[in-house]
Amino acid sequence: MKNRLILFSILMLAALGLAACGSVAATGGVSETRTVTVNGTGTIIVKPDMAIVNVGVVTEGQDTDEASAANAAKVEKIKETLLELGIAETDLRTTNFSVYPMQQYNEQGEISGTTYRVENNMEVKVRELDSLGAILDAALQAGANTIYGVQFDLADREAANAQAIEAAMQNAKVRADVLAGAADAKLGEIQSVTSYLYGGGSPMYFEQPAMAEDAKGGQVPITPGEMQIQVEVTVIYAIN
Repeated sequence: MKNRLILFSILMLAALGLAACGSVAATGGVSETRTVTVNGTGTIIVKPDMAIVNVGVVTEGQDTDEASAANAAKVEKIKETLLELGIAETDLRTTNFSVYPMQQYNEQGEISGTTYRVENNMEVKVRELDSLGAILDAALQAGANTIYGVQFDLADREAANAQAIEAAMQNAKVRADVLAGAADAKLGEIQSVTSYLYGGGSPMYFEQPAMAEDAKGGQVPITPGEMQIQVEVTVIYAIN
């Protein structure tokens, strides 16, 4: 009986050893896909066809009611003016409304009184760049006393992004072909792609006194310039 148990144990150990050898062989037989990783860049230059500008009104009063009423009247007049000039109501959006006290001090450094300041800022999308200068001038004439952050952009940004992506992928393909050829290999299918988008319209900031002075002589001068949109891609190709 004892001899049978010993023989059974030996057979089990032998079977486990064969199983282990089979697992190693299978693992060693798995072929790994060789790859090459490249970066590609695509850049396009476009002319903006729209602008986003922030128009605001700042008023002060002896109390919040006085300051708010004066502010609301000016903002409403600006809004009516912009609508008359063809700006869609959906292209107007309030971005800031704040009320805060302004303390005055006497010669001794003591608080001598308090007034209140109200600020109301509105984002305006101008889809006809030729009219941007006239619109800014009209906003100033209607009561705006802060205008900042003129941002030029594209109405159809996705189309421009797609062009830059195509250029970046072509650039990556050229680089991958060169690397594969140098390694005496043939380029295979794409394994993965990662993209990064850069660029866009640059904001322009104006000081209100300068703009008000320009407005007296007519339309505010605006130069849209050009926009650069750049896409970078990281592409992994299989090589054979």
